[in-house]
Amino acid sequence: MSPQNINDDGTLWRIFDVAPLTTEDGKLPGLFGNAVEMPAHLYRFSGGDGTEYDPYIITTAEQLAKLATFINTGTTPFSYPNVYYRLGNDIDISCYGEGFNNGEGWMPIGNTVIIDNVYEYTFRGNFDGDGYKVTNLYIYSPTLEYAGLFGWIGSSGSVINLGVEDANVSALSSHGARHAGAIAGWNSGVVSNCYSTGYIYASGYYAWVGGIVGYSNISAGGSINRYLANCYSTASVVAEGSVSIIGTSVYAGGIAGYNNSDIYNCYSIGSVYANSNNNNNNTSHAGGIVGRNNNGSIMSCVALNPKIECYGTNRNFGRVAGLNFGANAAMDGNFAFDNMINPDGGTTWDNISIDLIDGGDIDVATIHADGTLGGQFSTYGGWTSENGKLPGLFGNVVDMPEHLMLLSEFEGDGTDDSPYLIKTAAEMERMATLINDRIAPYFYEGIWYELVNDIDLSEYGVNFNDGLGWMPVGFNSDNTFKGNFNGKGKVISILFINR
Repeated sequence: MSPQNINDDGTLWRIFDVAPLTTEDGKLPGLFGNAVEMPAHLYRFSGGDGTEYDPYIITTAEQLAKLATFINTGTTPFSYPNVYYRLGNDIDISCYGEGFNNGEGWMPIGNTVIIDNVYEYTFRGNFDGDGYKVTNLYIYSPTLEYAGLFGWIGSSGSVINLGVEDANVSALSSHGARHAGAIAGWNSGVVSNCYSTGYIYASGYYAWVGGIVGYSNISAGGSINRYLANCYSTASVVAEGSVSIIGTSVYAGGIAGYNNSDIYNCYSIGSVYANSNNNNNNTSHAGGIVGRNNNGSIMSCVALNPKIECYGTNRNFGRVAGLNFGANAAMDGNFAFDNMINPDGGTTWDNISIDLIDGGDIDVATIHADGTLGGQFSTYGGWTSENGKLPGLFGNVVDMPEHLMLLSEFEGDGTDDSPYLIKTAAEMERMATLINDRIAPYFYEGIWYELVNDIDLSEYGVNFNDGLGWMPVGFNSDNTFKGNFNGKGKVISILFINR
Protein backbone atom coordinates (compact mmCIF):
# COMPACT_ATOMS: atom_id res chain seq x y z
CA MET A 1 0.00 0.00 0.00
CA SER A 2 1.50 3.33 -1.10
CA PRO A 3 1.57 6.45 1.11
CA GLN A 4 -0.85 8.06 -1.33
CA ASN A 5 -3.31 5.17 -0.90
CA ILE A 6 -3.00 5.49 2.86
CA ASN A 7 -3.78 9.22 2.71
CA ASP A 8 -6.65 8.83 0.29
CA ASP A 9 -8.52 6.20 2.31
CA GLY A 10 -8.78 6.59 6.06
CA THR A 11 -10.18 3.05 6.35
CA LEU A 12 -7.02 1.61 4.74
CA TRP A 13 -8.97 -0.17 2.00
CA ARG A 14 -11.90 -0.78 4.44
CA ILE A 15 -9.77 -2.98 6.67
CA PHE A 16 -10.50 -0.63 9.60
CA ASP A 17 -14.01 0.38 8.58
CA VAL A 18 -15.50 -1.26 11.66
CA ALA A 19 -16.70 -0.11 15.09
CA PRO A 20 -15.38 1.11 17.44
CA LEU A 21 -12.70 2.61 15.14
CA THR A 22 -12.93 6.22 13.93
CA THR A 23 -11.67 6.92 10.42
CA GLU A 24 -10.96 10.08 8.39
CA ASP A 25 -9.28 10.42 5.02
CA GLY A 26 -5.80 11.88 5.45
CA LYS A 27 -5.48 10.36 8.92
CA LEU A 28 -4.97 6.91 10.42
CA PRO A 29 -7.78 5.00 12.19
CA GLY A 30 -8.20 5.81 15.86
CA LEU A 31 -10.34 5.15 18.90
CA PHE A 32 -12.84 7.03 21.05
CA GLY A 33 -13.96 9.31 18.22
CA ASN A 34 -10.50 10.52 17.28
CA ALA A 35 -8.51 9.68 14.14
CA VAL A 36 -4.70 9.65 14.36
CA GLU A 37 -2.56 12.30 12.71
CA MET A 38 -0.55 11.00 9.78
CA PRO A 39 3.16 10.66 10.63
CA ALA A 40 5.55 12.61 8.43
CA HIS A 41 6.94 9.56 6.62
CA LEU A 42 3.44 8.71 5.38
CA TYR A 43 2.10 12.22 4.81
CA ARG A 44 1.20 13.32 1.31
CA PHE A 45 -0.12 16.60 -0.02
CA SER A 46 -2.60 16.68 -2.90
CA GLY A 47 -0.02 15.38 -5.34
CA GLY A 48 3.61 15.45 -6.39
CA ASP A 49 6.84 14.13 -4.98
CA GLY A 50 8.58 17.41 -4.11
CA THR A 51 10.86 17.54 -7.13
CA GLU A 52 11.22 20.50 -9.48
CA TYR A 53 9.15 18.85 -12.20
CA ASP A 54 6.62 17.23 -9.87
CA PRO A 55 6.26 19.56 -6.85
CA TYR A 56 4.10 18.85 -3.85
CA ILE A 57 0.66 20.30 -4.60
CA ILE A 58 -1.03 22.17 -1.74
CA THR A 59 -4.77 22.73 -2.03
CA THR A 60 -6.10 23.22 1.52
CA ALA A 61 -5.45 25.40 4.56
CA GLU A 62 -4.71 22.24 6.54
CA GLN A 63 -1.98 21.24 4.10
CA LEU A 64 -0.44 24.72 4.23
CA ALA A 65 -0.43 24.57 8.04
CA LYS A 66 1.10 21.09 7.87
CA LEU A 67 3.90 22.50 5.72
CA ALA A 68 4.54 25.08 8.45
CA THR A 69 4.68 22.33 11.06
CA PHE A 70 7.13 20.27 9.00
CA ILE A 71 9.44 23.23 8.34
CA ASN A 72 9.28 24.51 11.92
CA THR A 73 10.23 21.12 13.35
CA GLY A 74 12.92 20.31 10.77
CA THR A 75 10.95 17.29 9.54
CA THR A 76 12.58 15.54 6.61
CA PRO A 77 12.33 15.50 3.67
CA PHE A 78 10.01 18.51 3.70
CA SER A 79 12.51 20.85 5.39
CA TYR A 80 15.37 20.08 2.98
CA PRO A 81 16.65 22.63 0.46
CA ASN A 82 15.55 22.10 -3.15
CA VAL A 83 12.15 20.70 -2.18
CA TYR A 84 9.43 22.15 -4.37
CA TYR A 85 5.89 23.16 -3.45
CA ARG A 86 3.08 24.61 -5.57
CA LEU A 87 -0.41 25.89 -4.79
CA GLY A 88 -3.21 24.15 -6.64
CA ASN A 89 -5.89 26.78 -5.93
CA ASP A 90 -6.67 29.84 -3.80
CA ILE A 91 -6.57 29.07 -0.07
CA ASP A 92 -8.47 30.81 2.72
CA ILE A 93 -6.62 30.39 6.02
CA SER A 94 -9.19 32.17 8.21
CA CYS A 95 -9.55 28.92 10.18
CA TYR A 96 -6.03 29.67 11.49
CA GLY A 97 -7.02 33.18 12.51
CA GLU A 98 -8.03 34.93 15.70
CA GLY A 99 -9.53 31.80 17.23
CA PHE A 100 -6.39 29.70 16.64
CA ASN A 101 -3.17 29.29 18.62
CA ASN A 102 -4.44 31.05 21.75
CA GLY A 103 -5.46 34.06 19.72
CA GLU A 104 -2.08 34.49 18.03
CA GLY A 105 -3.33 33.09 14.73
CA TRP A 106 -1.19 31.68 11.95
CA MET A 107 2.16 30.05 12.69
CA PRO A 108 4.54 31.21 9.93
CA ILE A 109 6.29 28.77 7.61
CA GLY A 110 9.86 29.01 8.84
CA ASN A 111 9.45 30.00 12.50
CA THR A 112 13.18 30.36 12.97
CA VAL A 113 14.96 29.69 16.26
CA ILE A 114 18.62 29.99 17.21
CA ILE A 115 20.29 26.71 18.22
CA ASP A 116 24.01 26.81 19.07
CA ASN A 117 24.29 30.23 17.39
CA VAL A 118 22.79 28.87 14.17
CA TYR A 119 19.45 29.95 12.72
CA GLU A 120 17.43 26.78 12.36
CA TYR A 121 14.10 25.98 10.71
CA THR A 122 14.21 28.63 7.99
CA PHE A 123 12.25 27.87 4.83
CA ARG A 124 14.88 26.57 2.41
CA GLY A 125 12.61 25.16 -0.28
CA ASN A 126 10.89 26.61 -3.33
CA PHE A 127 7.28 27.75 -3.09
CA ASP A 128 5.37 28.61 -6.26
CA GLY A 129 1.94 30.17 -5.77
CA ASP A 130 1.24 29.57 -9.47
CA GLY A 131 -0.79 32.79 -9.60
CA TYR A 132 -3.08 31.81 -6.74
CA LYS A 133 -3.60 33.69 -3.48
CA VAL A 134 -3.71 33.00 0.24
CA THR A 135 -6.40 35.05 1.95
CA ASN A 136 -7.15 36.13 5.53
CA LEU A 137 -3.69 35.76 7.03
CA TYR A 138 -4.03 36.74 10.70
CA ILE A 139 -1.19 37.10 13.21
CA TYR A 140 -1.32 38.93 16.55
CA SER A 141 1.69 37.70 18.45
CA PRO A 142 3.92 38.91 21.28
CA THR A 143 6.20 35.92 20.73
CA LEU A 144 7.00 35.75 17.02
CA GLU A 145 10.15 37.55 15.96
CA TYR A 146 9.52 36.87 12.25
CA ALA A 147 5.89 37.34 11.26
CA GLY A 148 4.23 36.75 7.89
CA LEU A 149 2.87 33.88 5.84
CA PHE A 150 6.53 32.83 5.92
CA GLY A 151 8.71 33.66 8.90
CA TRP A 152 12.23 33.45 7.52
CA ILE A 153 13.02 32.57 3.90
CA GLY A 154 16.52 31.11 3.92
CA SER A 155 19.31 31.76 1.42
CA SER A 156 18.32 28.73 -0.68
CA GLY A 157 14.59 29.48 -0.41
CA SER A 158 12.25 31.16 -2.86
CA VAL A 159 8.63 32.32 -2.90
CA ILE A 160 7.22 33.27 -6.29
CA ASN A 161 3.92 33.93 -8.09
CA LEU A 162 1.88 34.41 -4.92
CA GLY A 163 -0.72 36.84 -3.65
CA VAL A 164 -1.50 37.40 0.04
CA GLU A 165 -4.78 39.25 0.40
CA ASP A 166 -6.48 40.76 3.44
CA ALA A 167 -3.47 40.21 5.67
CA ASN A 168 -3.68 41.39 9.28
CA VAL A 169 -0.25 40.95 10.81
CA SER A 170 0.91 42.33 14.17
CA ALA A 171 4.22 41.35 15.79
CA LEU A 172 4.49 42.92 19.24
CA SER A 173 7.31 43.42 21.71
CA SER A 174 8.30 45.92 24.36
CA HIS A 175 12.02 45.09 24.45
CA GLY A 176 12.83 42.73 21.57
CA ALA A 177 13.19 42.89 17.78
CA ARG A 178 10.28 42.24 15.43
CA HIS A 179 10.14 41.69 11.67
CA ALA A 180 6.82 41.71 9.83
CA GLY A 181 5.68 41.45 6.23
CA ALA A 182 2.76 39.87 4.40
CA ILE A 183 4.95 37.42 2.48
CA ALA A 184 7.74 37.06 5.05
CA GLY A 185 9.22 38.66 8.14
CA TRP A 186 12.75 38.08 6.83
CA ASN A 187 14.00 37.27 3.35
CA SER A 188 17.48 35.96 2.62
CA GLY A 189 16.35 34.27 -0.58
CA VAL A 190 14.19 35.14 -3.59
CA VAL A 191 10.77 36.78 -3.49
CA SER A 192 9.42 37.45 -6.96
CA ASN A 193 6.09 38.22 -8.63
CA CYS A 194 4.17 38.50 -5.36
CA TYR A 195 1.68 41.01 -4.05
CA SER A 196 -0.05 41.84 -0.78
CA THR A 197 -3.05 43.72 0.58
CA GLY A 198 -4.02 44.46 4.18
CA TYR A 199 -2.29 45.84 7.28
CA ILE A 200 1.19 45.06 8.65
CA TYR A 201 2.40 46.20 12.10
CA ALA A 202 5.38 45.61 14.36
CA SER A 203 6.60 47.17 17.58
CA GLY A 204 9.74 46.68 19.62
CA TYR A 205 13.20 47.92 20.48
CA TYR A 206 13.79 47.29 16.79
CA ALA A 207 10.85 46.97 14.39
CA TRP A 208 11.18 46.23 10.67
CA VAL A 209 7.93 46.36 8.69
CA GLY A 210 7.23 46.07 4.97
CA GLY A 211 4.26 45.39 2.76
CA ILE A 212 6.04 42.39 1.23
CA VAL A 213 8.89 41.57 3.67
CA GLY A 214 10.05 43.15 6.89
CA TYR A 215 13.77 42.70 6.24
CA SER A 216 15.43 41.72 2.94
CA ASN A 217 19.04 40.70 3.41
CA ILE A 218 21.41 38.72 1.19
CA SER A 219 24.37 38.91 3.57
CA ALA A 220 22.91 36.27 5.90
CA GLY A 221 23.18 33.67 3.15
CA GLY A 222 26.17 35.07 1.31
CA SER A 223 24.49 34.58 -2.06
CA ILE A 224 24.69 37.02 -4.96
CA ASN A 225 21.51 35.73 -6.59
CA ARG A 226 19.04 36.67 -3.88
CA TYR A 227 16.56 39.45 -4.61
CA LEU A 228 13.07 40.88 -4.28
CA ALA A 229 11.53 41.76 -7.64
CA ASN A 230 8.32 42.39 -9.57
CA CYS A 231 6.16 42.77 -6.47
CA TYR A 232 3.57 45.28 -5.37
CA SER A 233 1.74 46.05 -2.15
CA THR A 234 -1.37 48.02 -1.30
CA ALA A 235 -0.96 47.26 2.42
CA SER A 236 -0.65 49.91 5.11
CA VAL A 237 2.53 49.47 7.16
CA VAL A 238 3.24 50.68 10.70
CA ALA A 239 6.47 50.40 12.75
CA GLU A 240 6.53 51.62 16.33
CA GLY A 241 9.28 51.74 18.94
CA SER A 242 9.03 50.83 22.58
CA VAL A 243 7.78 53.81 24.55
CA SER A 244 9.87 53.17 27.65
CA ILE A 245 13.25 52.42 26.03
CA ILE A 246 15.96 54.82 24.88
CA GLY A 247 17.70 54.00 21.59
CA THR A 248 14.97 52.25 19.65
CA SER A 249 15.07 52.15 15.86
CA VAL A 250 12.09 51.47 13.61
CA TYR A 251 11.89 50.91 9.86
CA ALA A 252 8.76 51.08 7.70
CA GLY A 253 8.63 50.65 3.92
CA GLY A 254 5.87 50.00 1.44
CA ILE A 255 7.78 46.97 0.13
CA ALA A 256 10.50 46.30 2.75
CA GLY A 257 11.33 47.93 6.06
CA TYR A 258 15.07 47.32 5.65
CA ASN A 259 17.01 46.34 2.57
CA ASN A 260 20.43 44.83 2.09
CA SER A 261 19.53 43.02 -1.14
CA ASP A 262 18.51 43.91 -4.69
CA ILE A 263 14.97 45.28 -5.03
CA TYR A 264 13.71 46.11 -8.49
CA ASN A 265 10.49 46.66 -10.43
CA CYS A 266 8.28 47.00 -7.37
CA TYR A 267 5.65 49.54 -6.42
CA SER A 268 3.49 50.34 -3.40
CA ILE A 269 0.38 52.44 -2.81
CA GLY A 270 -0.29 51.99 0.92
CA SER A 271 0.34 54.45 3.74
CA VAL A 272 3.68 54.25 5.59
CA TYR A 273 4.07 55.15 9.28
CA ALA A 274 7.14 54.99 11.53
CA ASN A 275 7.26 56.27 15.11
CA SER A 276 10.15 55.66 17.52
CA ASN A 277 8.24 57.54 20.23
CA ASN A 278 10.48 60.54 20.76
CA ASN A 279 12.83 59.23 23.42
CA ASN A 280 16.46 60.34 23.25
CA ASN A 281 18.54 58.63 20.56
CA ASN A 282 15.50 57.00 18.99
CA THR A 283 15.43 56.82 15.20
CA SER A 284 12.64 56.34 12.67
CA HIS A 285 12.98 55.40 9.00
CA ALA A 286 10.09 55.60 6.53
CA GLY A 287 9.96 55.28 2.76
CA GLY A 288 7.44 54.41 0.10
CA ILE A 289 9.50 51.43 -1.07
CA VAL A 290 12.10 50.88 1.69
CA GLY A 291 12.58 52.35 5.16
CA ARG A 292 16.37 52.03 5.06
CA ASN A 293 18.48 50.91 2.12
CA ASN A 294 21.68 49.68 3.73
CA ASN A 295 24.25 48.70 1.07
CA GLY A 296 21.42 47.32 -1.06
CA SER A 297 20.04 48.45 -4.39
CA ILE A 298 16.63 49.86 -5.32
CA MET A 299 16.08 50.00 -9.07
CA SER A 300 13.12 50.88 -11.31
CA CYS A 301 10.62 51.13 -8.47
CA VAL A 302 7.66 53.48 -8.12
CA ALA A 303 6.34 54.84 -4.82
CA LEU A 304 2.68 55.82 -5.17
CA ASN A 305 1.86 56.17 -1.49
CA PRO A 306 -0.56 58.86 -0.32
CA LYS A 307 1.72 59.98 2.51
CA ILE A 308 4.80 59.18 4.56
CA GLU A 309 4.59 59.66 8.32
CA CYS A 310 7.77 59.63 10.39
CA TYR A 311 8.04 60.61 14.06
CA GLY A 312 10.88 60.48 16.56
CA THR A 313 13.98 62.28 17.78
CA ASN A 314 15.91 61.37 14.64
CA ARG A 315 13.88 61.08 11.44
CA ASN A 316 14.94 59.62 8.11
CA PHE A 317 12.26 59.75 5.46
CA GLY A 318 11.87 59.88 1.69
CA ARG A 319 9.32 59.16 -0.98
CA VAL A 320 11.23 56.04 -2.15
CA ALA A 321 13.65 55.33 0.72
CA GLY A 322 13.95 56.85 4.17
CA LEU A 323 17.73 56.52 4.09
CA ASN A 324 20.23 55.35 1.48
CA PHE A 325 23.33 54.32 3.41
CA GLY A 326 26.63 52.54 2.74
CA ALA A 327 29.39 52.46 0.16
CA ASN A 328 27.53 49.86 -1.90
CA ALA A 329 24.08 51.41 -1.61
CA ALA A 330 22.59 52.15 -5.02
CA MET A 331 19.39 53.72 -6.31
CA ASP A 332 18.39 54.49 -9.90
CA GLY A 333 15.37 54.66 -12.17
CA ASN A 334 12.92 55.25 -9.31
CA PHE A 335 9.85 57.50 -9.38
CA ALA A 336 7.32 58.74 -6.84
CA PHE A 337 3.89 60.34 -6.78
CA ASP A 338 4.54 64.07 -7.05
CA ASN A 339 1.76 65.00 -4.62
CA MET A 340 2.78 62.60 -1.85
CA ILE A 341 2.39 64.22 1.57
CA ASN A 342 5.54 64.48 3.68
CA PRO A 343 5.73 64.02 7.47
CA ASP A 344 5.34 67.78 7.97
CA GLY A 345 2.05 67.86 6.06
CA GLY A 346 3.34 69.42 2.85
CA THR A 347 4.31 68.10 -0.58
CA THR A 348 7.83 69.54 -0.80
CA TRP A 349 10.69 67.04 -0.91
CA ASP A 350 14.38 67.85 -0.91
CA ASN A 351 15.95 65.00 -2.86
CA ILE A 352 13.97 64.65 -6.10
CA SER A 353 15.86 62.63 -8.70
CA ILE A 354 15.59 59.09 -10.07
CA ASP A 355 18.79 58.17 -8.21
CA LEU A 356 17.98 59.85 -4.87
CA ILE A 357 15.71 58.91 -1.97
CA ASP A 358 12.72 60.92 -3.19
CA GLY A 359 12.80 59.56 -6.75
CA GLY A 360 11.75 61.44 -9.86
CA ASP A 361 8.32 63.03 -10.13
CA ILE A 362 5.35 61.21 -11.69
CA ASP A 363 1.97 62.94 -11.72
CA VAL A 364 -1.55 61.60 -11.72
CA ALA A 365 -2.17 62.32 -15.40
CA THR A 366 0.94 60.36 -16.39
CA ILE A 367 0.00 57.50 -14.10
CA HIS A 368 -3.41 57.24 -15.75
CA ALA A 369 -2.10 57.68 -19.29
CA ASP A 370 0.43 54.84 -19.12
CA GLY A 371 -0.50 51.62 -17.34
CA THR A 372 3.13 50.45 -17.48
CA LEU A 373 4.25 53.53 -15.49
CA GLY A 374 6.80 54.58 -18.05
CA GLY A 375 7.59 51.06 -19.22
CA GLN A 376 8.75 49.99 -15.76
CA PHE A 377 6.10 47.27 -15.45
CA SER A 378 5.93 45.35 -18.72
CA THR A 379 4.95 41.83 -19.73
CA TYR A 380 8.65 40.94 -19.55
CA GLY A 381 8.40 41.01 -15.75
CA GLY A 382 5.10 39.15 -15.71
CA TRP A 383 2.99 42.30 -15.39
CA THR A 384 -0.43 43.03 -16.87
CA SER A 385 -1.14 46.69 -17.64
CA GLU A 386 -4.06 48.81 -18.77
CA ASN A 387 -4.21 52.56 -19.12
CA GLY A 388 -6.22 54.06 -16.29
CA LYS A 389 -5.29 51.19 -13.97
CA LEU A 390 -2.18 50.20 -12.04
CA PRO A 391 -0.06 47.22 -13.10
CA GLY A 392 -1.05 43.82 -11.72
CA LEU A 393 0.06 40.21 -11.79
CA PHE A 394 -1.45 36.95 -13.07
CA GLY A 395 -3.54 38.61 -15.78
CA ASN A 396 -5.14 41.17 -13.46
CA VAL A 397 -4.76 44.94 -13.16
CA VAL A 398 -5.18 47.01 -9.99
CA ASP A 399 -7.88 49.62 -9.46
CA MET A 400 -6.62 53.15 -8.99
CA PRO A 401 -6.73 54.16 -5.29
CA GLU A 402 -8.65 57.26 -4.29
CA HIS A 403 -5.57 59.45 -3.80
CA LEU A 404 -4.51 58.80 -7.42
CA MET A 405 -7.90 59.49 -8.99
CA LEU A 406 -8.04 62.32 -11.51
CA LEU A 407 -10.08 65.31 -10.47
CA SER A 408 -12.77 65.60 -13.11
CA GLU A 409 -12.72 68.64 -15.38
CA PHE A 410 -16.45 68.30 -15.88
CA GLU A 411 -19.58 67.31 -14.03
CA GLY A 412 -20.19 63.55 -14.37
CA ASP A 413 -17.81 60.63 -14.42
CA GLY A 414 -17.56 59.86 -18.13
CA THR A 415 -19.72 56.74 -18.10
CA ASP A 416 -22.80 55.90 -20.15
CA ASP A 417 -24.96 56.42 -17.06
CA SER A 418 -23.16 59.60 -15.95
CA PRO A 419 -21.46 61.25 -18.96
CA TYR A 420 -19.20 64.29 -18.75
CA LEU A 421 -21.53 67.29 -19.18
CA ILE A 422 -20.46 70.04 -21.61
CA LYS A 423 -22.33 73.22 -20.75
CA THR A 424 -20.28 76.09 -22.21
CA ALA A 425 -18.02 77.00 -25.12
CA ALA A 426 -15.08 77.06 -22.68
CA GLU A 427 -15.84 73.49 -21.58
CA MET A 428 -16.14 72.41 -25.23
CA GLU A 429 -12.70 73.91 -25.93
CA ARG A 430 -11.29 72.31 -22.79
CA MET A 431 -12.63 68.93 -23.92
CA ALA A 432 -10.85 69.35 -27.26
CA THR A 433 -7.58 70.27 -25.53
CA LEU A 434 -7.70 67.33 -23.12
CA ILE A 435 -8.39 64.83 -25.89
CA ASN A 436 -5.85 66.28 -28.31
CA ASP A 437 -3.16 66.35 -25.60
CA ARG A 438 -4.04 62.74 -24.70
CA ILE A 439 -4.82 63.56 -21.07
CA ALA A 440 -6.22 60.57 -19.22
CA PRO A 441 -8.94 59.53 -18.98
CA TYR A 442 -10.57 61.98 -21.41
CA PHE A 443 -9.04 60.52 -24.59
CA TYR A 444 -9.82 56.91 -23.67
CA GLU A 445 -12.04 54.76 -25.83
CA GLY A 446 -15.55 54.46 -24.40
CA ILE A 447 -15.66 57.79 -22.53
CA TRP A 448 -19.09 59.49 -22.76
CA TYR A 449 -19.79 63.20 -23.25
CA GLU A 450 -23.15 64.98 -23.41
CA LEU A 451 -24.06 68.46 -24.57
CA VAL A 452 -26.29 70.27 -22.10
CA ASN A 453 -26.89 73.63 -23.85
CA ASP A 454 -26.68 75.20 -27.28
CA ILE A 455 -23.12 76.51 -27.69
CA ASP A 456 -21.84 79.53 -29.63
CA LEU A 457 -18.19 79.06 -30.66
CA SER A 458 -17.66 82.56 -32.04
CA GLU A 459 -15.02 83.37 -29.42
CA TYR A 460 -12.95 80.54 -30.90
CA GLY A 461 -13.32 81.89 -34.42
CA VAL A 462 -11.33 84.19 -36.71
CA ASN A 463 -9.52 85.93 -33.87
CA PHE A 464 -8.58 82.70 -32.05
CA ASN A 465 -5.32 80.77 -32.34
CA ASP A 466 -3.60 83.23 -34.70
CA GLY A 467 -6.54 83.21 -37.06
CA LEU A 468 -6.70 79.43 -37.38
CA GLY A 469 -9.88 79.24 -35.39
CA TRP A 470 -11.30 76.15 -33.76
CA MET A 471 -9.03 73.14 -33.12
CA PRO A 472 -11.03 69.99 -33.96
CA VAL A 473 -11.62 67.33 -31.33
CA GLY A 474 -9.24 64.57 -32.48
CA PHE A 475 -7.11 66.59 -34.85
CA ASN A 476 -5.30 63.90 -36.87
CA SER A 477 -5.24 60.18 -37.70
CA ASP A 478 -2.84 59.45 -34.85
CA ASN A 479 -5.07 61.14 -32.31
CA THR A 480 -8.68 60.36 -33.18
CA PHE A 481 -11.73 60.87 -30.99
CA LYS A 482 -12.53 57.43 -29.54
CA GLY A 483 -15.30 58.42 -27.17
CA ASN A 484 -19.04 58.93 -27.45
CA PHE A 485 -20.59 62.39 -27.90
CA ASN A 486 -24.34 62.87 -27.49
CA GLY A 487 -25.55 66.28 -28.64
CA LYS A 488 -28.98 65.67 -27.09
CA GLY A 489 -30.58 67.73 -29.85
CA LYS A 490 -28.56 70.86 -28.99
CA VAL A 491 -26.86 73.13 -31.57
CA ILE A 492 -23.24 74.23 -31.91
CA SER A 493 -23.06 77.48 -33.95
CA ILE A 494 -20.46 79.83 -35.46
CA LEU A 495 -17.80 77.13 -36.04
CA PHE A 496 -14.79 78.69 -37.83
CA ILE A 497 -11.74 76.74 -39.02
CA ASN A 498 -9.01 78.12 -41.35
CA ARG A 499 -6.22 75.52 -41.47
